[in-house]
Amino acid sequence: HGLYWKTNFYEGSARIPMIFSYKGHFQENFRLKTPIGLVDLAPTLLEIGGAKPLPDMDGMSILNNFKTGEEPLERPVVAFLEDNKGDNPSAMLRLGRYKLIMHYGYEIPQMFDMEEDPEEEHDLGADSSYAETIRALQKELLRWWSPEKARKHWELAAQEYEILKEWVGWAGWEPLMEWPAEPGDNYIL
Repeated sequence: HGLYWKTNFYEGSARIPMIFSYKGHFQENFRLKTPIGLVDLAPTLLEIGGAKPLPDMDGMSILNNFKTGEEPLERPVVAFLEDNKGDNPSAMLRLGRYKLIMHYGYEIPQMFDMEEDPEEEHDLGADSSYAETIRALQKELLRWWSPEKARKHWELAAQEYEILKEWVGWAGWEPLMEWPAEPGDNYIL
């Protein structure tokens, strides 16, 4: 999509590789194909450490999947974005072959068929032939995300951000919004 920032839900930004290695305990070279969420990380680490699961955790341990090499059960993966630089709050649901993205203030969501369109170039959100699928995905996402609460939280965060910017000015610091690196600074290339 030509975007270089992480404040969106396209796969290049939202899909983050997670690598686990535990020699003698996990299947070697096993790669999960089923999307999982970061909420699964804590229960997995707790189980690896032999601790009891915490009450009311949203995620589930995937330790057994690493041991057996079996895919976990498919279930919703959700993510939220509240950007204090001006973008409205957004939320994403990934379930099966579909990804639904809702943005506060927009009536029509984005929806992509990740099997047919892995590059997310064909937004199906306004396609009436997918209306039932969109409604079902929206209903599931709204179990996890309240657009109104997210917007109120965003407004509060924006106020706090302005206070911090003012404090930086009083302290005499130069605000640093982006890393001022030169192309030659990347010693890896």
